Amino acid sequence: MTSQIPPPAPPETPTAQLGFRLWPGLLDAAAQGDLLAEVRAGLEA
Repeated sequence: MTSQIPPPAPPETPTAQLGFRLWPGLLDAAAQGDLLAEVRAGLEA
């Protein structure tokens, strides 16, 4: 199986764009076990 998942298309709604931009940071935070802290920081920003 050599098929690859295509990159997601840029979202069109402001909320989706925010999540789209934050996604790499959320992945890093989840890897470090700080996902909730990152979400809280994002909501407070």
